[in-house]
Amino acid sequence: MSDFYTTPRPKAAAYQGTKGTRNRRQQAFINSRPVDEDRLITSRDRCAIRLECRHLRRNNAIVAGVCDRFADHVVGPHGIVPQAQTASEDWNKSAEQFFAEWSKVADHRQRLSFRELQRLTITGRLLDGDLGFVLVDNGQLHPIEADRIANPKNSKSPNNVDGIQLSKSGIPISYFVHTRDKNGYIKGDSYRRLEARNFIHASQPTRFDQLRGIPEIAPILSTLSDFGRLQDEVLNRSVLDALHAWAITTNDGPAEIGNLGARNATPNDESNPQKHEYFDGGQTYYLRPGEKVESLASNTPNNNFIPYSQMLLRVMGASISLPYEFMMMDFTGGSFSASRAALMSTYRTFAGWQSWLRDSLLQRTWNWRIAKAVRDGDLAPAPLDYRGISEWYRVNWVPPRFDWIDPKKEISAEQDAFDMGFESHSSICNKRGTSSDDVLRQKAKDIASAKRVADDVNAEHGTELTWQDLINVQRPGQAVINKPEPAAKGNNNE
Repeated sequence: MSDFYTTPRPKAAAYQGTKGTRNRRQQAFINSRPVDEDRLITSRDRCAIRLECRHLRRNNAIVAGVCDRFADHVVGPHGIVPQAQTASEDWNKSAEQFFAEWSKVADHRQRLSFRELQRLTITGRLLDGDLGFVLVDNGQLHPIEADRIANPKNSKSPNNVDGIQLSKSGIPISYFVHTRDKNGYIKGDSYRRLEARNFIHASQPTRFDQLRGIPEIAPILSTLSDFGRLQDEVLNRSVLDALHAWAITTNDGPAEIGNLGARNATPNDESNPQKHEYFDGGQTYYLRPGEKVESLASNTPNNNFIPYSQMLLRVMGASISLPYEFMMMDFTGGSFSASRAALMSTYRTFAGWQSWLRDSLLQRTWNWRIAKAVRDGDLAPAPLDYRGISEWYRVNWVPPRFDWIDPKKEISAEQDAFDMGFESHSSICNKRGTSSDDVLRQKAKDIASAKRVADDVNAEHGTELTWQDLINVQRPGQAVINKPEPAAKGNNNE
């Protein structure tokens, strides 16, 4: 087989995009080479990208807002919570209660809840590309930032790729987790080698052979820098223009300038009749006869500034699959359909991130923690399926509910889907972070309470109320539940 890397390049390119010109520089075999992603982007380059992204998170309002918006909507106010799906309702409740209590103390460092760990996992993917969690023997998670996953100092093994040790077949078998020194820097000679079964690596590769993740906002770093520079330059120009307010001329000559009133000038300098005075935020110039000046009114920012800024923001939003309207929280313009389309596109993006979080962190955490609880006797053994296999791993992760522009229409659509069999009561409840059993039990309690109140009022005032009079459970347009007619008094036929 010939080596195409050394084979002479044909004079004519089959694809025009592979031909470099003076106006378009070709990147193939220059910045982009036919190697795997981890060796193309060295550990130093990956560190530089992370540092740039973190700098923008600290100092760029757009990046800070996007990070918080992703975390808030993907994870929600209560986190993505589990609902056990075994055949035993009692075991399901016990497992859910155990996990809920564990979530409060999930962090081995005793700093964060499991919801907050979920939130920072989303931020970690945006800014760092990946992160890890050590499965501690005591049943807690120890979060590891991306910087701490690195090769040991002076490592020469080709199977060690940026902190991950691979088998001959390319399977991760262990991770090198480093500690920090007193100044916060990574200590290359102080690390622990953790087996892959005791470590969760949360990453989203873009290539099959890729091991370490790249920050999601890395492709727009240049655009973000250009946008920030644009804002700074426009502000500087506006401030500079504001320093000059008016220019006044006179035809009377230098000798008559004094007739214009008190002026600030160099004392006893008759050779410099040009004078000016200061006001808050600006200056007024008095020019010599014959001198001219153009209008000092500021044209910055001009009429194209906002459209151009919006264009840059739309480009950045397209990179992270976030519409401009949601990225900037600007819903002042556009029709109902346009706003709904923007929300639907945004929620699809968040739903994809929720699936990634479930597969990379949540499911494995449940499997590990619940299995450990059953082994240690903190939970009873889970029921068996028809094959005789334990169902302890069967769980459904409930994401936060997304709000829509018209909640009434959305609820009506869900009711129609339920009536037609497209949705179940459980699936609708799961979207709202609760279970069908809890909703039905609470509804039954409300009906029983309403019935008790109605009986008390009837006994006290002689009325004939029923619980339906206190709780309206009918949809608009449906027939009202017929209440039983009271028996006529004095009817001998009864």
